[in-house]
Amino acid sequence: MWKTVPYLVAVILLQGACSRSARYYVDKGDKLFAKGSYADAELNYRKATQKDSTFGPAFYQLGLSELRLGKPPEAYTALSRAADLLPNREDVKVTLADLSLQAYLGDRRRPVALYNKADALADQLLAKDARSYHGLRLKAHLAATDRKLDYAEELYRRANETKPLQREVIMAWTEVMLADGHAQQAEDLAFQFLQKDKTYVPIYNLLFQYFVRSNQFAEAEKILKSRSANNAKVQPRCWSWPRSMPRVRGKTTCRLPCNIYWTIPRLFRRDTSRRVICIFGSGVGNWRWNSITPARRRTRRIGSST
Repeated sequence: MWKTVPYLVAVILLQGACSRSARYYVDKGDKLFAKGSYADAELNYRKATQKDSTFGPAFYQLGLSELRLGKPPEAYTALSRAADLLPNREDVKVTLADLSLQAYLGDRRRPVALYNKADALADQLLAKDARSYHGLRLKAHLAATDRKLDYAEELYRRANETKPLQREVIMAWTEVMLADGHAQQAEDLAFQFLQKDKTYVPIYNLLFQYFVRSNQFAEAEKILKSRSANNAKVQPRCWSWPRSMPRVRGKTTCRLPCNIYWTIPRLFRRDTSRRVICIFGSGVGNWRWNSITPARRRTRRIGSST
């Protein structure tokens, strides 16, 4: 009799595991996700989708965990399924639209399907609320990508009215105005934003770029000093990639001991090359351009099978 006890215990445990619901695995995954254990969270969310293939929250959380793990193709698949199952969840649509837009901009082939997905989701957001911040923001980004700069400026203005002085809108809006020849308005907007948020380094980069290109070296130096004064914890690096841009590993040709390295992004570039400017001494007058040599790297694109 006693020999059968282990087998009975195993059967009971197996039955208990089989009786666990998709919600159980999602709740467990949420706790792991909150702790930063994204791989374990992903495993539990995937178990939840296997338990119930129509449970939308499981697919949404699975997509978020895969984003944290650097798996955009898998995240896109999960988020697309979540959007189908949760048509009234704005956060699901926004996350999927942002991923679609980032994937579109990060792929030199410019896949039309990704563009159309972001555009359709933005339309859905605006159909529900004509003043939707995210809907207007996404439409503005798409218009800027299409070089419809006047239309993009109008959409950014409306998004800013709905939710004032948000980083992602102000940065893109400033870039669009600079590209459209509205330099003074762009400068005013950027400084207005810095009155609210002095720690957003990319806006300093953008102003520095503008001042250097327009030969306003005194203003460029002020921006450098302001950036350093308001961001003491930010250590100078040879280059720092904005989170919204594709990452390309490379090295600068600079061999001298620069005391400041500054990334100079290119507006609406169709490639991922970059240049850095090295500032020597204490003044901006002593500077020179140095190119970054991108390293060839195989990356997985959304929509590719390998």
